[in-house]
Amino acid sequence: MGSLQDQLLKAGLIDQDRLAQAEQDKQARRQQRRPGKPGSGGHAGKSGPKTAKKFTRKAEHQKTDKKHRSDSDLAAAYRAKANAEKRDKEFQKQKKIAEQEARRLRNLQLDKIVEGKLLNDESAELPRYFNYMGKVRRILVTEAQLKAINAGELGIAVLRSRPVLLDQPTHQEYAALAPDLIPDIGGEEPSGDAWDDQYKGFEVPDDLRW
Repeated sequence: MGSLQDQLLKAGLIDQDRLAQAEQDKQARRQQRRPGKPGSGGHAGKSGPKTAKKFTRKAEHQKTDKKHRSDSDLAAAYRAKANAEKRDKEFQKQKKIAEQEARRLRNLQLDKIVEGKLLNDESAELPRYFNYMGKVRRILVTEAQLKAINAGELGIAVLRSRPVLLDQPTHQEYAALAPDLIPDIGGEEPSGDAWDDQYKGFEVPDDLRW
């Protein structure tokens, strides 16, 4: 016991009970200041809630980042799809332009092949029917031309949607460049039941119906 406590006891200023209580209070204050004890009020006790809040904020940030990544991936997918559709549309456009240009150039060549060689007769009245693109079509010819067609001496071709009559050498040159513009004339033109069999399944234009 310290000298100060002895003096206070001897002087009657404090008693043994109060001295014991003071010692307990002193021990309690020391215990509160000691770190790492639960409920002591020290640093470790205060760090628990802070740590929990820190983990909560981290989890929220991770959740937000995941959502942002998901939104970013979705946006990227939409952009990729839009770009692919744009490229395909441009490809189809360029393809159409190229096909139109190819047809234009071919028509110029066909014009040159038939220049001065068309045998169509404005006074012709006899129809010669033929199959072309799934339809029954006709060209007006003279009696002599009809016989020549049926004999294979003359040929029919389509030039800019119009049937034209050509001699065999010109017809062959035309067919070599544009076989899709050569109709099926079916040899000698059939008649009666044979005519029906020849054109069975082909659409007859309105101007040829009677």
